[in-house]
Amino acid sequence: MPPRLPPTTHKPCGWCVDAYGVYWQVLPQNIVQLMADIDTRAKPLSMGKIDLSQLS
Repeated sequence: MPPRLPPTTHKPCGWCVDAYGVYWQVLPQNIVQLMADIDTRAKPLSMGKIDLSQLS
């Protein structure tokens, strides 16, 4: 049986680190439209895990 790995760790701006130390950035498909809107541009940058319900 393989060893149990620690859970993924969330980082700012949608970045996370998996159990192997690999960094991943998870972005919504409409990130270009979200960043084009001045009112929502700063919100994803302050989130650890991006919450789409707060951006719509």
